[in-house]
Amino acid sequence: NAQTLFSRMVRISMYILVFMITAGLGTFFTVHLMIQGQDSVIVPDLVGKDVVYALEILTDLGLNTKVRGSQYNPTVAKHHVITQAPDPGTEIKQGRDVRLVISKGPHAVVFPNVLGMDLPLAAILLEENDLRRGNLSYTYHRDRPREEILAQFPGPGGSGLRGSHIDLLVSAGPAPRWVR
Repeated sequence: NAQTLFSRMVRISMYILVFMITAGLGTFFTVHLMIQGQDSVIVPDLVGKDVVYALEILTDLGLNTKVRGSQYNPTVAKHHVITQAPDPGTEIKQGRDVRLVISKGPHAVVFPNVLGMDLPLAAILLEENDLRRGNLSYTYHRDRPREEILAQFPGPGGSGLRGSHIDLLVSAGPAPRWVR
């Protein structure tokens, strides 16, 4: 009886072992076929390219775009790719991620010329250059319309850090006439 029980246990163990091996091999081959069934693509060189262009190219190739961050870069224009992973020329499967670091442009900025512009337009130009409107001073000017920029400090063409403040002298228009 003990021997019969032992041989029965061995037989059940063998069935379980065969089942596990069969299941493992089936899983291995299924995953292997799924991976091989995907199309491979060559990762394009995106360094220096506009981020919108990079997004379009990767989407057309069936790849996912992941932005890992952004940083200031003195040589790569704002909104362009600084680095990518995987490297250009790498063969990867469709549906995989390509990670990009995007440039914020140089940390220093050249102060734009806002002289002669109206105040709302000057504010937009300053914001586009990552600059802040500083102190506003108004003065009457007989020849300049109201809200026109008469002077700026620091002056146009100078350079400074992004986020710097630009003080503006704005026309209040012609001085009012006093009637006696």
